[in-house]
Amino acid sequence: MQKAYSRRYWKNSPNTSTPLNETNLNAMDAGLDIVDTRVVELYGYQERAEQAAEDAEAASESATTSKNSAAASATLAQSYARGGTGTRTGEDNDNAKHYSEVAKAEADRASQAAGFDPADYVHVSGDNLSSVSGTLADVTAIINGTWADN
Repeated sequence: MQKAYSRRYWKNSPNTSTPLNETNLNAMDAGLDIVDTRVVELYGYQERAEQAAEDAEAASESATTSKNSAAASATLAQSYARGGTGTRTGEDNDNAKHYSEVAKAEADRASQAAGFDPADYVHVSGDNLSSVSGTLADVTAIINGTWADN
């Protein structure tokens, strides 16, 4: 940025090297106008910088709130998934892992009571086999093309 005004070093009368006339006064007036415009622009920059700082502070506070909320949600999700967080009463028996273990135990008990071995049973699905279920021997026969529908 270049200077807006060059100093004249005015001299008193009777010296005539710096006359007080329209040309010199307009030069001074123009310089003051440029300086005034620059000051106003600087205040505008300052106001925008202050607003940007306030916006950044608000964004930082929002990010902290989001982080804390996400952490609380993660803890609650763990509580419902596995328990062990200490955030809910009875969470060690009221969670997905516990109910999955109970369901598996009940399924195993029912299989044993029915004399059913899940290892002997398969489910096959594919492009040419639109969901085939049966015993391992049945499915193997279907795949090999030797199964006869009785």
